[in-house]
Amino acid sequence: MIVEISRAARLAREAREYVLKREALLLEYPELADDDETLLDTLDGCTTINEQLAAIAREALEAEALADGLKAYQDALARRKGRLVERGAKLRRMALRYMSELDLKKIIAPDLTATRKALGPAVVIIDENMIPVEFVRIERTPNKTAIKAALVAGCDIDGATLSNGGETIAIRIS
Repeated sequence: MIVEISRAARLAREAREYVLKREALLLEYPELADDDETLLDTLDGCTTINEQLAAIAREALEAEALADGLKAYQDALARRKGRLVERGAKLRRMALRYMSELDLKKIIAPDLTATRKALGPAVVIIDENMIPVEFVRIERTPNKTAIKAALVAGCDIDGATLSNGGETIAIRIS
């Protein structure tokens, strides 16, 4: 039975081999410590770590491109949904208008029943600024830009701190 080794396991194994080969090369040829280009070229010739990392980077770009495409598609579907919702509302208003004009309280069909109903009073906001605070929802969200600027300037802010940063990978298409 052949067991497929996962990509992460292959990459970890290749990384260990890379480190061992680099150490062996530096032991045998100490002058390579000052010649990064030759050392990297030699290691590139005897390992596949660069190809594996490049394949992962390509797959990351592809996944990000697919995500961007899905976002565009979702936006298009949201716009379509909005048009369909508006169409449904317009058709309901049309049916209500004719049922009112014709004084029809109910329409019965084999697949549906439409009934005219009176609605209760609805709130109409005339001026939002005049509404007392107890009737307003206020959404509280941290202003990370201002918090970061204050923390960088040396201010202490309860409930916030700066992280140690980290690393990222920049991938350019040649």
